[in-house]
Amino acid sequence: MNSILKVLGKLTSFIIVGYSFTIMFFIPYYNWQYAKNNGFAKWLLLGEIVPTAKAFAWPYFVFFKSSNLPNHLIASLNYANEANKIINKGDAFTLVDTEEMEQIIDLHKKAIEEAVLVDINQLNNRLNNFGNHYRDEFIKGLELIVEGYEKHDNRKYMDGSLLLYKWGEWYTVNIDNIKNNRKVETVPDTTKNRPTAKPPDFNASELDRYSKVLNKAMSYELNEEDLKIFRTVISDYTSRTGRMLTKDEHELFIGVMKLTSDYNYELGQSMLFSWDSKKYYTTNKFDSLYKVMKIMRLRKVKLLENDIDKIRAASQNQYFITDESGAKYEFSRELILKGIDANNLFSENSEKISLVMKDFVQ
Repeated sequence: MNSILKVLGKLTSFIIVGYSFTIMFFIPYYNWQYAKNNGFAKWLLLGEIVPTAKAFAWPYFVFFKSSNLPNHLIASLNYANEANKIINKGDAFTLVDTEEMEQIIDLHKKAIEEAVLVDINQLNNRLNNFGNHYRDEFIKGLELIVEGYEKHDNRKYMDGSLLLYKWGEWYTVNIDNIKNNRKVETVPDTTKNRPTAKPPDFNASELDRYSKVLNKAMSYELNEEDLKIFRTVISDYTSRTGRMLTKDEHELFIGVMKLTSDYNYELGQSMLFSWDSKKYYTTNKFDSLYKVMKIMRLRKVKLLENDIDKIRAASQNQYFITDESGAKYEFSRELILKGIDANNLFSENSEKISLVMKDFVQ
């Protein structure tokens, strides 16, 4: 039973990371906006940190202040914006503490109280589907985040955050339409390519075999026998469910492994540069991915803190380091390089797994 729970825990972590992978495709607008408003030099320094943080929640709703939209709508958006300011404050490595999270959740609850008083039909009459997006993405997103936080359900917290992002993306491209009372909505281009499916729901047998292959992929090169085992997992799953995998499911599944690999690679590079220069250093991409982990709670706080401790230890050329559980273990430049090599191997194995899965995509 314990082994099954451990496997389920690992898979849940990968699933959560996979969701964030889809968001990484949707942040270019916010980087452009940040560079435009703050200058190219500041964007080089903070690019992908502040903009990415905004992409995970929703845009600033400043345009609503000068509009004649319903008061309850404006109030709900203002409460949500205040919560967003708390999320975005601080630098890339400032964690949202418990007190701040309570403030964020309280503001979300106030936003919901105002939002449920809004006439959805009135919004739809102003612009096609305005009310539907507001109800199904903004309100529902807030409700899921509150429920996910209070029940310690990361899946609901993540689903809610994605709905809020989807709302913000729709709102961004429809600002002028809303202000000018145009009836026809503009559909964001990125919605055409956004994965909407959830990862495959494996049963115990499929999950056991999948976990074994994935664990090996993190340390050793996968051989033909390993890939055959993985093939039986997908074959059994498609036979049991009576359908092939969709393209979105495949992209989301592979995205789980890609984002994990990207984060670990940038962590390794940051440690290596810090070791060689004897100065604390992080790559821009690590800063961005770290912000992803922080805001979306994709990685436990202790693990995030331990990652930063590793980089600091590398900058001081320490040969021992304490992990998140308090245990000491050996640490050196050679071990950092081995970790980078292992992560590169994982990336190569991910490509092999992807090719196997393509045979089952409709």
